[in-house]
Amino acid sequence: MRKPAGSGRDRYGRDEKGPWNWKTWEVGEEVASREITHAAAEKWQGEMPLPVGAYRLVFETKDPNGKTVKDIHHVCVFDPKAGRAGAPRTPTFFSAEKTTVKVGETLRAYWGTGYETGVVRVRITNNRKVILDELRESTSWFHELPIKDEHRGEMRIETTFVRENRLYTDGATFNIPWDNKYLDIKAEHLTSKLNPGGEETWKFKVSGPSEVLAFMYDRSLDAYKWHNVSTGFSDRRTSGI
Repeated sequence: MRKPAGSGRDRYGRDEKGPWNWKTWEVGEEVASREITHAAAEKWQGEMPLPVGAYRLVFETKDPNGKTVKDIHHVCVFDPKAGRAGAPRTPTFFSAEKTTVKVGETLRAYWGTGYETGVVRVRITNNRKVILDELRESTSWFHELPIKDEHRGEMRIETTFVRENRLYTDGATFNIPWDNKYLDIKAEHLTSKLNPGGEETWKFKVSGPSEVLAFMYDRSLDAYKWHNVSTGFSDRRTSGI
């Protein structure tokens, strides 16, 4: 019996070297290189078209003292619509386009395996309510879900895959924000230059589809102890409300 991939005392760490972690694979042949020259220190941004695969980007330069400085970054290029051929050959591979998806947008998630055959369990919950729970006999799974108003809150996708007595679990938590409940707050006040030091009147205009609970405090006191002000209700923990 083999330990499952994942975190914990009885599991292999996701960052440990192994076939499940494409970032630790042996370095292959160089596929592209580019030399960049800047007259001054500034942020560089560029594009480099790459085919499907796992890549290691190595940035190397010299500091003002002539010492070599190196930085390494990993990039995985995959095609969610290409099936098994669209992802690196790892036991499992999971990716989500983004984890904050607004109403009107589309949630996209992909799972795949490098094995020639496989059975994966996919489970999707929305505010702890199961909306999909199925077994799929496939080496890849690509899901697109148009987000509607009833999806607001938290959505969770979990995949479970077993191969050669090893358990692989992947997934992501998605935030569907309550942006239809946001308030628009504008502050207005007039300081009289003819009466310095006099009392001032502040007005706050609040617009939005919600009831308002307001309070004020002296922010200068943050110099002694920082006051944690909540800017709104949680966008995710909504099932108990």
